[in-house]
Amino acid sequence: MKELRITLGSFLKHIIMIKYFHSQKLFMKAFFIFIAFLVFSCENQVNKCNLKVLSEKEHYIQNNLDPNVINYLKKGEQFLKDQLPTIANFCPNINTVIYLSIQDDSLIIKHIKTNLSKDMAEDKANLNFGYINEKKFYLFNPKDQVIAIYNDKGNEVHRYSTTIKDQNNTIKTLLYDEKAFIKNDKIILPTIYNGIPATSAKLKDYYNRNFGLIINKDSTYSIPEIKFPYNYRKGKGYHDISMYLSTNKENDLYASFSKNDSLFIYNKDGQFKSKHFFGINFTHHFNYFENKASLKQLKTYLKEEPRYFQLRYDPYNKMLIRSYKKRTVHNKNSIKKTKPETVWIFMDTQKHIYYDPNVKKLHSISLRNIGFSPKGMWDIEFNIKNGKHKLVYKLFQLDYL
Repeated sequence: MKELRITLGSFLKHIIMIKYFHSQKLFMKAFFIFIAFLVFSCENQVNKCNLKVLSEKEHYIQNNLDPNVINYLKKGEQFLKDQLPTIANFCPNINTVIYLSIQDDSLIIKHIKTNLSKDMAEDKANLNFGYINEKKFYLFNPKDQVIAIYNDKGNEVHRYSTTIKDQNNTIKTLLYDEKAFIKNDKIILPTIYNGIPATSAKLKDYYNRNFGLIINKDSTYSIPEIKFPYNYRKGKGYHDISMYLSTNKENDLYASFSKNDSLFIYNKDGQFKSKHFFGINFTHHFNYFENKASLKQLKTYLKEEPRYFQLRYDPYNKMLIRSYKKRTVHNKNSIKKTKPETVWIFMDTQKHIYYDPNVKKLHSISLRNIGFSPKGMWDIEFNIKNGKHKLVYKLFQLDYL
């Protein structure tokens, strides 16, 4: 349950004092503030939950699978394909997309040789893979800012240019930690503008722009009404421009920002609908970074400061999931690196919020890579045992406490 710095008892005590020592008008004002305080508390409770492991299975990888392929699969995307838990990625060393699926006690491996165009082949080592459905996948070329759509035969069927010129500014696609969403032949992307300013005055103008991009199949585009939150637009900087997007079956668009506790909801055309608290701390404070500080101080700031990162939507349980890195203080004299503590926060359709306080079990699991199924969330992890590559499949379920 949410912890409050001001207890209800002390708040009532102050109201009683106002009643006896101030005018009735002031008392009524304080009373309405108290009612609003209660409503906010009831609507925004943060409840504890538990991510319980339902099952865990081990599978050994046969020696005929290239070790380089396994390294790419470790960073692959996880999803259900033909109703089977699957992990996939593009392996540039063999120009192939590999799907590795789990069926009972066996592994099914499928190779799709990809026919890359010249521009994609020239930068194939940096291509980002994204799963669309059982008939399509995409490859994103960050150098040329191109997303190419491929069919299940490995042939390119369409491509989108993701570089947009807007009032003499270049808008580029930002897909380092996130994926593109393709809905009804529309592509939805997080974006970034060229030239992040260093001064506070220019930062204010920078963050007041609309971010994000919706590109149609005929190459026409629209820019959704996604602005960085007010705490960014005051002109002070966090040196963190990360924006995370997700979407549901109704085509609502969700936006999350690393230094803000709220979730922002937009319709399919990118028009603002609503804003909701989606964090674990109601008195959160994110420290600004002073522009005059050194590069060393910037590195320390980025390592130690808390931030939200990654946003996923579970279509089976209709649940949004957001991950949060707690503030981490590194001991300079310690040889052992301090691992940042990560918390997963959940929001259901009624905007109820839950989080799992047992952060230790999440250190090796990335919210970006987990898969969803009717039975629960799942994760595939690779490691080596007795000189052989081993795949560990874990199925999780959310238990409400």
